[in-house]
Amino acid sequence: MEQPFNIEIQDNEAAHIANRHSAGVLKIWQFDAQAGVKKLLLEKRNTILYAGADVLANALAGKPNSAISHFYIGYNNNVAFNINDVAAVTKSDGAFLSTGDYGYIRVPLSFPASFAGETNYSNNSAFFTVMITNPPTPTGAAFGSSSKIYVAGLVAAGNPAGSNQDKLFSKAQFTPITYDSAFGLTITWGVKFTAE
Repeated sequence: MEQPFNIEIQDNEAAHIANRHSAGVLKIWQFDAQAGVKKLLLEKRNTILYAGADVLANALAGKPNSAISHFYIGYNNNVAFNINDVAAVTKSDGAFLSTGDYGYIRVPLSFPASFAGETNYSNNSAFFTVMITNPPTPTGAAFGSSSKIYVAGLVAAGNPAGSNQDKLFSKAQFTPITYDSAFGLTITWGVKFTAE
């Protein structure tokens, strides 16, 4: 049976010189598990946030619960939603909107994080994956077939029992994708680290 997702990063390093030694790429796939059909809906670079430095420092120090454990998936339910009405992601960004027509879901990783390394250290990447077939309880507006997904974040849960100590490592905002509950979504996020 064909895998419902593909983990492949195609990077335009020259366009992102400021982030040469660490970069992330988010991919969202729509899949039909019964038919074995998949379709790439989005490929988008992320912004590693200031709080991401805290996540890395805690992980390097071996602090408990410092690993990436969840994704936040943000959406809007207004049929007239325009991505230009939302502020762009900045490095100091740390919130997901959850008032009015806005909401987000906190989705735990579907598989343990994986790592792919190369002998010349040109493409060492950590990969994180979630599969959304039965969405968790949302924060804010209800999540359903008319929800327009427009933002995602990688999260380290400082408290495994709740979200009160979540830290956003990185965030990506994109042209909205309308969720269709007849299909599952697989989201893969690769974060690449290089050494020169």
